[in-house]
Amino acid sequence: MKLIDADLLIESIQATLNMGRESFPACLFCEVIDEQPTVFDTDRIVEQLKENAFMVATSKEFYSNPQNGEHVEEVIKLEEAIKIAEGGGTG
Repeated sequence: MKLIDADLLIESIQATLNMGRESFPACLFCEVIDEQPTVFDTDRIVEQLKENAFMVATSKEFYSNPQNGEHVEEVIKLEEAIKIAEGGGTG
């Protein structure tokens, strides 16, 4: 499967047929494209990554002064990130 930008595809169809969205038959193509389900939800992917992230110290300096919040990063396990990405954020 290959992900595409549906809006750019619609524009390309309209340009190729030299018609507006209301024109026939371009309108039928546009409606069919718009009705297709989303296979990759970027917002949901980001949400899931944030939900699964955890804080880790990234330097020895953190241990000498942990209250300052420096030298700490949010990370996620690679395996978990891959699982989330493969799910497309749609689940």
